[in-house]
Amino acid sequence: MDTANQEHLRRSFGAASLSPPAASPALHTKPMFRRRFSTTLLLLGACVCLLFLAASQSRLDLDVPSYHGYRKSKEVTDEKLHVHKERPQEEHHEHVEHKEESKEEIKEESKEESKEKSKEESKEESKEESKEESKEESKEESKEESKEESKEESKEESKDKSKEESEPVAVEPEKKPEQSPEQAEEEKKKADELKVQEDRKKTEEDKKEEEKRLREEEKNGRIDRLAEDEEQFKKTEAKLKAAEEKAKAMKEELEEARKRKEERRKKAQEQKSEKLQGIFHKLEGEEIGSIVNKPLTYTDEEKVDGHVQPYGPKIALLSASNGKTDNEMAMLELVLPNRQEYCNYHGYICAFVDLNTVDTGSDHVVWAKMGAIQRVFDEHPEVEWVWWMDTDIFLMNPEIELGEHLLSDRALVERLTYARPIRKPDATFDGEVYPSKDNPPKPENLNLLLTQDFFGINAGSFFIKRSPWTDMLLDLWYDPVHVEKNYIFKEQEALNNLIRGHKSILSHTGIYPQRLFNSYTGEPNDVWTYKEGDLALHLAGCNHNNDCEKHLTGYFPQRVRVPEKYRESGLRVDFGKKKEGN
Repeated sequence: MDTANQEHLRRSFGAASLSPPAASPALHTKPMFRRRFSTTLLLLGACVCLLFLAASQSRLDLDVPSYHGYRKSKEVTDEKLHVHKERPQEEHHEHVEHKEESKEEIKEESKEESKEKSKEESKEESKEESKEESKEESKEESKEESKEESKEESKEESKDKSKEESEPVAVEPEKKPEQSPEQAEEEKKKADELKVQEDRKKTEEDKKEEEKRLREEEKNGRIDRLAEDEEQFKKTEAKLKAAEEKAKAMKEELEEARKRKEERRKKAQEQKSEKLQGIFHKLEGEEIGSIVNKPLTYTDEEKVDGHVQPYGPKIALLSASNGKTDNEMAMLELVLPNRQEYCNYHGYICAFVDLNTVDTGSDHVVWAKMGAIQRVFDEHPEVEWVWWMDTDIFLMNPEIELGEHLLSDRALVERLTYARPIRKPDATFDGEVYPSKDNPPKPENLNLLLTQDFFGINAGSFFIKRSPWTDMLLDLWYDPVHVEKNYIFKEQEALNNLIRGHKSILSHTGIYPQRLFNSYTGEPNDVWTYKEGDLALHLAGCNHNNDCEKHLTGYFPQRVRVPEKYRESGLRVDFGKKKEGN
């Protein structure tokens, strides 16, 4: 087709809508060329954008060539590179600006090129228009692509940054040591057993709940039936009344049976007590004949410097008082010289403690006894045994040495009252019995030596040994519980209860026949009545009965006197301030 025909067609249909007929292949030549040219421009623009992107990411210099010899170079110094590293956000903005500048340059170059081509091909307006349209399309597409790419990059960067800030630092869990197959099997077995137990427990709970529900339903059913049936309601009410009358009669019978049972128990207890009382008196009489009237004899090998140990300052006689009454002061004027003479004769220590100086607070003065004993042990470290003596005790036979009479290992074993019932403070017996002679205590384990009278253990005259066990006993004895009980016999009853109620205390206690060191006044046939030759006479209770003078008149002149050089007279005690309430 010649040039004139082409021009005619262009003007008739317009360059954009020119569509050559299918029958004429020649008409396809130039439009196809135009499409290929526009495609080439699009590819060229895309390549240029990719080059700029690669240059920005690798931080390299990029020279953008121009079709007309224009070259613009951007030098990047080490300092800017350093800034880019420290400030990634600014680098990103510079990268976007650099892209926009490159786009503008491409646009300008494309415009100049199109102008030159339009001058050269001024005759072919259709070609120029198509070129301009294709250029504009390629520009728009490249702009949109570059914008989308920059947006996506900024989004990805912001996402990565937010993820790094928001995501917590993953902490690797501690690796458990690898288990052997046996351990794994054992753990599995335990887990299975635990599950079975839980299931069984749940089943039992469900069963109980179901039983409870059924009982409640049954109860409600009975109540509903009674509420609906008037006749049945009256019958049930009558049954209840009859049952209450029957229960009342049964209650009366039970009460009567309880009374008879208590009477029988008391009668049996009295019979048992009478039997034990008989055993007690029988044993006491037998021991009098076999022990008291038959003193122990020792060989010279059993003695040290002519005396059975312990002897001399290893033994202390303890007297104590608060000087409360004139009667007691009169007794002290007699007993203190009597005891001092005995100490002088055998080398014992005679100690006196003013009970006003022992702190017992508002408690009765008898509770100062424990503190007085402890004070003697503290002030006399050489003392092994302390003999506590109430102020109404006199020494009648000073020739008796305490070591051979009571405190030697032989005496501690041979002179105890074995299998003797232990009497209660109310003069009855509950069955407590001192161990038999078949199982005697070891001498070194005996720390407390006592006698019994008709009120049980007597705490007016006893021996106590220095030992940790003794420290414990003194502490337990003066327990506030005992003080608050307000016993009739006070500290004596407390000690009685400790011995009868605790085997660990009884096993360290030795019970002697009373006349060995605690004889009483009484009828001639009583097992505790003083006989000539006995060690000591205890006028128990004479201060309370105001009959001390009567007994002194009868017994005191009977005492055996020590040689003249050991005698004492006129000993007096100066008491401190008396404590109120004692």
